[in-house]
Amino acid sequence: MRWHNRKLGLIAPDKFIPIAEETGLIANIGEFVIQQALYDYAQHLKYTEISLSINVSAYQLMYTPLFDILKHHVEHYQISPSRMILEVTESIFIEDKGAVQGLFEKLMSYGFLISLDDFGTGYSSLSQMRDYPIHELKIDRSFITHIHEKEQDAALLHQIVSIAKCHDIVTVAEGIEVTAQHEIVRTLGIDIEQGYLYAKPLEIDALKAYLAANTLTQKACC
Repeated sequence: MRWHNRKLGLIAPDKFIPIAEETGLIANIGEFVIQQALYDYAQHLKYTEISLSINVSAYQLMYTPLFDILKHHVEHYQISPSRMILEVTESIFIEDKGAVQGLFEKLMSYGFLISLDDFGTGYSSLSQMRDYPIHELKIDRSFITHIHEKEQDAALLHQIVSIAKCHDIVTVAEGIEVTAQHEIVRTLGIDIEQGYLYAKPLEIDALKAYLAANTLTQKACC
């Protein structure tokens, strides 16, 4: 999600998304993202092995009919919900625990998968892996940046991965930018890598060209 403004130029999502959440505009933005992402996926990626991850905010989860919106669009585009991963941030855990658990279970019972994004930067703890039906854990880049320089960072990452594996949770390393980081996370058994080492964010036509030009010999999320 990028905002190209005539006066302000290119505005990154970390600048405008928090404002959208505060004002409630995130509901309209979020539904637009879901619809557009599923449209592009159905048009270009539906018959590949690639899954689709979509960020959803705590506001969307708690104050909009998110399940109905998702269900409508996957049925309209005839996409299996098991191909969709919903990325939530740790801020969701300051909401009512029972309500969050109930919504997660409803989404997952229909087939959607839940990913905990930016793990380790906010309200989460390792207990969330036990208490919530989480499919995937995205480890924040702050745990990755110095793993090739600091042994204690690599040791901490190893502990997080080990606990996740005990709960059969897929692990994703965010912020892979150099080969040395890739080599360490591969040794630690992390399932998926994400970062500029592979590609920067791409528009759909650029993504199609990237996929056509690259034979993916390892699991990598770009």
